Amino acid sequence: MIYSFRTAFAPLSVLAIGVVATGLMLPAGPLFAQSDIAETVGQTLVKTMSKVSGDTFAYETARFEEADNVVVLEKVTLTRDKAKRPSIIIDETRIVAPEILDDGGFKANEVTTEGILLQSRAVEGTVASASAFNVTVQPAEQIVEGAVSQWFRYQTSSMKDVRLGGDADNRLVTVASIDTVADINGDNIPVAGEVELEDISIQIAKFPDSRIKQDIVGLGYQELNLSLSAQGSYAPEEENLTVERFQLTGDDTAALSLTAAIGGIPQSFMASPLDPRAIIATASIGSLDLNIDDNSLANRVLSAQAEKMGVEPDALAAQLSGALPFFLAVLDNEAFQKQVADAVSAFLSDPQTFSVLMAPEKPTPFIQVFAALTSAPGTVVDLLGLSISANE
Repeated sequence: MIYSFRTAFAPLSVLAIGVVATGLMLPAGPLFAQSDIAETVGQTLVKTMSKVSGDTFAYETARFEEADNVVVLEKVTLTRDKAKRPSIIIDETRIVAPEILDDGGFKANEVTTEGILLQSRAVEGTVASASAFNVTVQPAEQIVEGAVSQWFRYQTSSMKDVRLGGDADNRLVTVASIDTVADINGDNIPVAGEVELEDISIQIAKFPDSRIKQDIVGLGYQELNLSLSAQGSYAPEEENLTVERFQLTGDDTAALSLTAAIGGIPQSFMASPLDPRAIIATASIGSLDLNIDDNSLANRVLSAQAEKMGVEPDALAAQLSGALPFFLAVLDNEAFQKQVADAVSAFLSDPQTFSVLMAPEKPTPFIQVFAALTSAPGTVVDLLGLSISANE
């Protein structure tokens, strides 16, 4: 028998759908008697997730393994409105040591899924396993539409062997592991988090033909191998978001690292980041430090463009360096124009590192930056404390 529950709530944001698809769609419900445990867990699961997503969640069977204190749900599915087949199918979900909370929610030591199949229009693929640890789940009655952090909290999560796109024999994107750490406070606001993606492989040569594919393959890349590491924190009272670490590294392309401090981020946005446009009026730049370490990408791009123009790479680099001051004249800031020209010239002649630093004297609202760009572009340099350097 299949149990399901449907609500008319609007679909989740892309972020929430991503969370669902990556295996954090695994809450259980309150436990009363042992004979009712599995059914209670299953019913709470489909009610909570249906309310969160606006889609139909269901499971085929549920059982309680008393010896291990585990509820096991077989074939958990998500089906979109009017869809002919489920978008997500999870072979088995194991909810370890679930415990009822006073508010009707529950907590569990661990929630683990095995065998996740994704088959929506947006993405097709598989995830071998996904786990979340020290999970707390809110009851459906207390969930507010769109507030992602309100329906689950967890300390750590891990996904293994993610394979997306293409077909079962030839996936376009694979990720060996995705590990996250999250700290959500009592007001359902994420205040700290980390994410690590290891061994990302993008099979460029297998993608459908397009201009982007042609350009990337033209640089000599049949496959891109990447890794991603990020860490951030949020201070609710000050409404400050800090990017303490963002590193995207390509084995044979380039490595990008970033730190930043952004102010004016309301708690409501952190709880439900549905529309980035909502923070444009309040957000401000406190600092930004961007660094690029070249691992062959710059030389490949320069060589490919030089070949199209029928010139040598060194000659093209000299042409670009010579033309740059004319393009920067609109800034009406001779010192900065020279700084940029010198940095770009140094990088093009010997690509190593390229850095952009913003260090304003005080947090500067985005709106003020946009206004300056429109009326007096040259003032933006001093407004943001902007500096650029290369090979330092």
